[in-house]
Parts: sequence; C-alpha cells; structure tokens
Amino acid sequence: MNAQKISIAKGATKNIGILIDADEPGITAKIKSKINPAIEKAFGLTDAIKAPNEKSSIIFGGHVVNIFCYLFNIDGQGELEDILKEIRIDKNTKATICLDQFVECLEGFTEAYSEKEYKKNFIYFYGYDCINKEGLNAQETKLKIKDYGYYSPQYWNFEHDRLKELRQFLELFR
Repeated sequence: MNAQKISIAKGATKNIGILIDADEPGITAKIKSKINPAIEKAFGLTDAIKAPNEKSSIIFGGHVVNIFCYLFNIDGQGELEDILKEIRIDKNTKATICLDQFVECLEGFTEAYSEKEYKKNFIYFYGYDCINKEGLNAQETKLKIKDYGYYSPQYWNFEHDRLKELRQFLELFR
C-alpha cells in the first residue's frame, strides 16, 4: 500500500479499481464491512464508496484520485465463480458432472465439502475438461491449465448479459 500511496502522491495514479466478491453478505454489506474500512485505513476517508460502479473522488497528496469498485455477484450475492459457471459455453462437460457425483458421495462422510471449495473446483474441472477435448498431450494440457489457458472465448461467453455491469465498471477507466 505504501508504494501505491507514493504513486498517488506523485500524481502517477489517477484511478483505483477494486474488484471483490459480494459473497453471502451481499453488495451493501461488503461495501460497509470490507471496502470502506480499507479505504478509511489507507486514506483516512469514511464511507468513500456508496455503491458499485460509481466514481468516488478523493484528494490525496494534492492529487485527485478516482476510486471505483465492482462486486462480482448474481442478484446481489455470490462471487466470480458463480458468474463463470453461468457464462460457460459447454453446460454438459463430463468433469463437472463427475464433481457433482463426488460431492453427493461425500455427503455421508463427516468432513463436509464446502460450497466455496466446490465452486473453485467446478471452474477448474470445467477448464480441464475443455482443454482435455483439444487432444493435447499430458504436458501441453498441464501447461495450458497452469497458465489459465482455459479462460478464452472458446469456453466462456464473454458477451453474456451477466457481464454487463463488469463491462460498465471497466469502461470507467477509459
């Protein structure tokens, strides 16, 4: 954070973007409990962010800096993985079906498989299954997964309406 403050004080930083999951508490609660306290700690400003995708201008080091935030959500709650699950192109990949069966099997055990872990693994399994269909050898597949090569338009609908607010957020930086 100190490097960022120096950059702002020199006038090098004009905009700060905050991307965070809304999670269970939802957008308003996340702004109040996480985003605004972080801004207050860093810049001494209270309640700087009122709503996502709105510009909040602050003066720091004699320079005006705009702060914007976007909270990944579906209908006010959730996270990036929820959006990715919705915008995936192939809704019938084998690996994700296997994951559902695996989680169902675990219900009888005392160790619970958390929803967060499920969501992360769902996206990873989806990516693996998509890449696996390309006919790459094992080493190429591992490398493509390691480099997040499954985040490409052939696997995800980046024009999906669910991404409209995220695109609006990104437009704020033009």
